[in-house]
Order: sequence, then structure tokens, then C-alpha cells
Amino acid sequence: EVQFFFRSDCTGPQLAYALVSVWSNPDANLLAKSFGVVHSCTYEGLQNLQVIPAKCILSVVAMMPMEPSKGDDSARSSSWRSPGWKSS
Repeated sequence: EVQFFFRSDCTGPQLAYALVSVWSNPDANLLAKSFGVVHSCTYEGLQNLQVIPAKCILSVVAMMPMEPSKGDDSARSSSWRSPGWKSS
């Protein structure tokens, strides 16, 4: 999730960057059961921030809240991808 964009010239020419909040890795069990379609992740908010070059952002993905499964009290969200979809 992009928090904000900014420009910096501290390493030479002025470039655009983004401060992003990185989601957890997908739930491996659900990913396998859905044949790679359902990517169920937890939001890590300000706990996992990274600065990346803005040109590295290749696509926009919506993360929708999910119903918790039995025994799982984590607030998970998911993105759904069409089988065979590649992000470059």
C-alpha cells in the first residue's frame, strides 16, 4: 500500500520514490488450494515500511477483507487473480 510519493536527489539525479507498507506473504495453504488464485495476506501497516523507486510499481491491486476461517482470528484480506495471470 503506497503511503506517499516523493522526489529525492540525494543519490544523484532527482528520482521519484514511494513509501509503501508491505503486506505479509500469502497464506501458502489457501494459495495452493485455490491453484494460485486467492492471495490471502495480513496488513502489516507501519510495521513493515519500505522505500522503493516509483517506477517499480507495475500494477494496482485491491485487497478485500475476508471472513476469518475457523480458528483464525487474524484480519486477513485477499486479492484474486485469474489463473495464468503474470505481473511482468
